[in-house]
Amino acid sequence: MEVIKPALTNLQAHRLLYCLVQLRYIPKKTNGESYSVPGLLRRYTPAHWDDYNSRDIREMCAEQILRTTCIICDEPMSKTTTGDHLIPLSRGGKEGLPNYIALCKSHNSSKGAKDFVEWWTGKGWKLEQSHPDVLCMYTRLRYQLCRDSNILDFAAPDYLVEALRSEILNQPGPDRKAILISSGLST
Repeated sequence: MEVIKPALTNLQAHRLLYCLVQLRYIPKKTNGESYSVPGLLRRYTPAHWDDYNSRDIREMCAEQILRTTCIICDEPMSKTTTGDHLIPLSRGGKEGLPNYIALCKSHNSSKGAKDFVEWWTGKGWKLEQSHPDVLCMYTRLRYQLCRDSNILDFAAPDYLVEALRSEILNQPGPDRKAILISSGLST
């Protein structure tokens, strides 16, 4: 059984996130079966960040900004709730729609200044339970932040590595192997 290394660089972590996000957008066949994952995952290259799923990032942002309910509890958003940032401004996140997430006051408070994945997994939730568009936007933003900060070759945060390890190990064997090969962590 393939496992991911105890420590990953930010680039390796993003390669894995990229593959997991791609899997979320692969539709099921009409008979309920899955498509062949190895045949559908492309090898990671930074050029794919602009076209790595079938939905445009602007569509995803528009859907998030137009939400009138919290993405977690589906409670109506009050007029005074501002949502939150996937990557907090205090951690290098940028202002703007791609970094917006619709959270009610209670969930916004609990998130605080945590990164989305740090907060999500800290609640005991699995990445697969997150909305695919939110995970997609997070992946893209975190990659851009690491690239712009010149830290792609630095160690990825432990919470991210643990979330990825858990997610990868829960994949069926052939899918797990395809993810590891596509992300460059296995041959």
